[in-house]
Amino acid sequence: MTNLELIKKATLLLQKRGFENSDFEVACILCHLSALDKSHLVLEYGKPVNENLANELFEALERRIAGEPLQYILGEWSFMGLDFNLGPGVLIPRRETETLVEKVLQKAKSFESPIIFDLCAGTGCIGISIALKRPDATLYLLEKSEQAYPYMLENIRRYNLSNIKPVKGDLFSGFSNFDLPRPDIIVSNPPYIKSCRINDLQSEVKHEPYLALDGGEDGLDFYRALFEKWFPCLRHGGFMALECADDQADTISKIFSDPKQEILIEKDLFNIERFVFIRKQQEWMQILCRNGENNVN
Repeated sequence: MTNLELIKKATLLLQKRGFENSDFEVACILCHLSALDKSHLVLEYGKPVNENLANELFEALERRIAGEPLQYILGEWSFMGLDFNLGPGVLIPRRETETLVEKVLQKAKSFESPIIFDLCAGTGCIGISIALKRPDATLYLLEKSEQAYPYMLENIRRYNLSNIKPVKGDLFSGFSNFDLPRPDIIVSNPPYIKSCRINDLQSEVKHEPYLALDGGEDGLDFYRALFEKWFPCLRHGGFMALECADDQADTISKIFSDPKQEILIEKDLFNIERFVFIRKQQEWMQILCRNGENNVN
């Protein structure tokens, strides 16, 4: 059997199990197992199959058919053109979150040497992507999970970043329980799935950690904690950038609603309201607001 015949056999196996992108997934797994990129893999098509490689491929396919995410099988995944180590126990980076990073970078252009928090950092993909684009910034990446935190450390080391400070801790503890400077920007893609809906998720998603999915009874527990325990520490003129589910943006805006704050809802690539940005107005603006209220009275 040639490598090409092996690929066809493996692809057909996934197709029969209902995998729409079976050729892509087989190619990804083979490249991972053989340490070849896709262009070099093509050059190997006519060569005889390595038996050990074939066995490893079908073992990986069994894991895939059982519902394990492709990303966990590969042990890494791309985000913002970068590869991040990951595995069971850590949330898989999504394409829509790249849009969050792009928007944060755009809005952060006016800040000089900003201090940025990435809360519920997971793999660290958000904070690391920002740190690489903004070497003048100092980033603090907060993660609670015993499973996810080591992956975050691996990824920080992978890109040899000196402007990132990893922090082990729980977002619900609040800013006051950490020895951290006040931030200019806070970014977070927290758990936001309603507890009652987690069992209804696709089998692949249910392989991801419950801790990274469960947002409480109404999916908003983390946003309330961000409002109550983290937003007050934000410097005046700074902003908080949040990713959310497709039906949560309006409710989150109401949680943060205040005449002294500027709130903006933005859409993702699929035209879904996915991001909420809350800017904390400059202190002099707040004084003007208070004076205006006093004048009215």
